[in-house]
Amino acid sequence: MNALVWRWANVFMGAAAVVLLTGLSMLTTLLEAAKERICSRLGLVGWLMATVLWVIFSVFRGVVTVKAAEEMGAPGTTGAVPAYYELLAQWGFALFYVATVIGFLALAAYGASLLQVGLVPAWAGWATLAFSLALLVQLLVTGDTLSAFHYVPPMLIGVLLLLRG
Repeated sequence: MNALVWRWANVFMGAAAVVLLTGLSMLTTLLEAAKERICSRLGLVGWLMATVLWVIFSVFRGVVTVKAAEEMGAPGTTGAVPAYYELLAQWGFALFYVATVIGFLALAAYGASLLQVGLVPAWAGWATLAFSLALLVQLLVTGDTLSAFHYVPPMLIGVLLLLRG
């Protein structure tokens, strides 16, 4: 494993969640101006919680996972995973899982909010809601998902808002 690349990848994953939080904050402002306050605020609070958990998870992967990998490859070691790492890895997975669940629920709330105000075409609200709930179900069934899926609905919404002018 290339420790530097792994660390930077995790820095970028944490930063992406923070950038998305900024964009969703601006979307919440637009939705509140259009008189929808409940679902948009639930979405924002949910994404804020997911972002905090995701940043902690990213730091864990960039620091603790790298340290464990370095210890595994150190001269004079057995090459086995350090004893402390297994429990910490379970904790890290729990952070990932909870952040992902909350993130999909937050995006579903934004989909519901969009359906109430007409800020973008209704199909975009339905697509956001359906996509988020489908991926939540996929996560609950399989226990894993690609975290990049969180960025698909907001990108769609952002493009539609830019085209709206």
